[in-house]
Amino acid sequence: MTMVLSNIPGPKDAFNIAGVTTNWMISASPALGTIGVALAFVSHNGVIKINVLADTAYMEHASELNKIIESTVNRIIDES
Repeated sequence: MTMVLSNIPGPKDAFNIAGVTTNWMISASPALGTIGVALAFVSHNGVIKINVLADTAYMEHASELNKIIESTVNRIIDES
């Protein structure tokens, strides 16, 4: 199994598209073939979003990965 990890720095401030101010952005990493897990981190307007894709053919309990990531992020925030 392989894993894709992407860190995409986005705009530091909100911006306008067709006169509408952006509130948030999303991202996605490709998860094709033997890629069992894909993590994408994107920042926008002072917020970091994490997108997780997991193929249950490679990871039977993919929801556990979300719990691990959430726990790790909370621990980092608590220690900051």
